[in-house]
Amino acid sequence: MIDNNSVIHKDAIISETAEIGPYAVIGPNVEIRKNVKIHSHVNISGHTVVDDGTIIFPFASIGNAPQDLKYKGEKTKLEIGKNNKIREYVTINPGTENGGGLTKIGNNCLFMISSHIAHDCVVGNNVIIANNVPLGGHVIIEDNVVIGGNSAVQQFTRIGKLAMIGGMTGVLHDVIPYGLSIGNRNYLQGLNLIGLRRANFNNRDILGLNEAYKEIFTTKNLTDNINKLNGTFKENPLVKDVIEFIIKDKKDLFVHHFQKNKMIGLIFGETNFPIEILKKIKIRKLKHLIIDLSKSNKFKNEMNSHNVSIGQFGKIIKILKVNKCNKVLFAGKVDKPNFSKLKLDLKGIYYISRIIKKSKKGDAAILKEIINILKKEKIRTINSLTFNPELTLKKGIYSKVKPDKEDKKDIKKAISTLSKLGKYTFSQGTVVRNNKVVAIEGKGGTEKMLKKCRNKKFKNKGVLVKFPKKNKI
Repeated sequence: MIDNNSVIHKDAIISETAEIGPYAVIGPNVEIRKNVKIHSHVNISGHTVVDDGTIIFPFASIGNAPQDLKYKGEKTKLEIGKNNKIREYVTINPGTENGGGLTKIGNNCLFMISSHIAHDCVVGNNVIIANNVPLGGHVIIEDNVVIGGNSAVQQFTRIGKLAMIGGMTGVLHDVIPYGLSIGNRNYLQGLNLIGLRRANFNNRDILGLNEAYKEIFTTKNLTDNINKLNGTFKENPLVKDVIEFIIKDKKDLFVHHFQKNKMIGLIFGETNFPIEILKKIKIRKLKHLIIDLSKSNKFKNEMNSHNVSIGQFGKIIKILKVNKCNKVLFAGKVDKPNFSKLKLDLKGIYYISRIIKKSKKGDAAILKEIINILKKEKIRTINSLTFNPELTLKKGIYSKVKPDKEDKKDIKKAISTLSKLGKYTFSQGTVVRNNKVVAIEGKGGTEKMLKKCRNKKFKNKGVLVKFPKKNKI
């Protein structure tokens, strides 16, 4: 249906199934295909094709001359694919002679209010561009990309498939496929893991990509890093996509958040886990400082290491801020302190009542409160497995003895029991035998629980199920 108040040039090609609202203006070289819906006050001009099922909302400007001083009215094109939604005040320009002469939009995209697609851009399928986002000329956006509101993409930039750009990001650097990019001047924050899982990629491939990503961006010399990857990584289809994207254009504009070179604060306790993390940090040549909370002062021989008490919050925060460190990582064991003997500074005195209150809920609650305190000081916490993901257990059997049918029933019973007790942070473990709960872990820990439930008659049969601590870092 075509409204009588629309203005359509006689040479325009309009499908019989298209709908055109009042005061829409359509030029002579425009082709509108099947089931396209054009709302009121839309302007479409130039050599423009709008394919089946696309909807264009009021006050959009489609196909008008590109904003390029070199453009002198040459015949260039704009092609818009199927089933796109182009919201109010969106502007999309055709190509230029020097840029290939074509701006191309794929299928099933959403362009939110006031977004702008400049000349010679190529936008793939299933792309979402949020409100007020301009794409500069010659930008390439691959399939399934999401760009957050009020971001801006500089000309000649590439964004790889399934990448996600956070809101209010200035995109000056290319973004790899599956990347997550944020910042005033964008840098790689990591991988779009949520997007990968939602897209139903194989979990093994996702884990492989995560490992390869860290190796590729260990240093700024990406080509050398790629050459060092082992064959297993290179067979991963997700890794292949990333490597092909990087090799295609060797301008090395990718900036990883660790390369941006902000100091990482390593808050270490006892056990060997901190030592393993420190090895990886050194291999990557990342700037770091150590807040050593261990009683043995085990990191005293490391450069930029500071041995402090857990109650000296003022000193810890001062060390971090003097070194311009706004992110920290916790690793290792710190025993619950004797609060009456704790060495406190002024900030420690200020926060100690909150720590004591949380201590009643267990170690995890103390750690969470410390993280909240640091957050108020604008210091964020990153996961301790960022550098050692291989230390996480994956699903599978790690012992020679496989669970039989009765064991599986006991495991199911144990999981159900712990889930119901989830609000108690100390109830991390339980022992189930013959589908009956024999013991539940209390404040005494796992060893105490196991001693209570040992029974010669049963020869220690049964299953032990442990849940991780809540909010564990």
